[in-house]
Amino acid sequence: MTACRPTPPAPHDSVLPRGGFTLIELLVVIAIIATLVAILLPALRGGRESARLVSCLSRQKQIGAALVMYDTDFKTAPRESGTSEISLSRAQVPAIAYAPTVSPKFNIAWPFSLRVYVDARANPSRADLGLADRYEQAEVYQDPARPPDPHTIHFVANGLFFRAPGVTNPKGKAPTPLYKVRRPAGVVYLTCFIDDPRGTRFGNWYAAGNTELDIAIFYDLWRPSTVNGPATMTDPLYMPRVAPRRHGQTSNAIFFDGHAASVRPEVITDLAAWNDEDYGRP
Repeated sequence: MTACRPTPPAPHDSVLPRGGFTLIELLVVIAIIATLVAILLPALRGGRESARLVSCLSRQKQIGAALVMYDTDFKTAPRESGTSEISLSRAQVPAIAYAPTVSPKFNIAWPFSLRVYVDARANPSRADLGLADRYEQAEVYQDPARPPDPHTIHFVANGLFFRAPGVTNPKGKAPTPLYKVRRPAGVVYLTCFIDDPRGTRFGNWYAAGNTELDIAIFYDLWRPSTVNGPATMTDPLYMPRVAPRRHGQTSNAIFFDGHAASVRPEVITDLAAWNDEDYGRP
């Protein structure tokens, strides 16, 4: 007897036709993906910028706390730094334990004076803070929103000496107790430092042989032009040092009571925001 064999399926039943995208469907999918990317990228970018703003603000708050602690310990706060106060014959060296054989003939700056409060490794009895790192390791002094450049200090402090509203002394302000500031919660002590794409400031400030004591001198404001001067200025001592839009449409700032907040450009570049209303000699 011959065995019965199953009848093979017809060719059209063995393989089902495979689906696929047509060119039009593929183009539609690509367009949808491109639209989603266009929508999400600004949000992601905005998220990064917000994170940088918050990080900068957090670091400024640490500096603000250090400022208050320094004033508690030494009954004064760093203001103008450098040699512009020498002619006033005021006390020049309110730095922690800084007692070299010959005291420096200038006001010691906030980055040097306050670093021991934000970095336990710092030794303020040495001109290089015992670190000789040119502040590269001073993360608290660095703003993550600042475009990369050789500067290792990204903030500038209030060294302006007001004689009257809108009138400044050509000399900067010597170290001053915080209690002398009339409106400590409303007067700016420190803010974000301007970009230096051509290295004009850097080349002058980080000269070979400059110690941490020397480098810190330049991160202050002691002339009105350093707050709101024209961008066309070329002298590093007078050029603007404030970045009013470091964080999009704002800049961060520390006030004399130690708190930090975001500040609008028209405020941070207004001399009135920097006026401590202490019009007498410190």
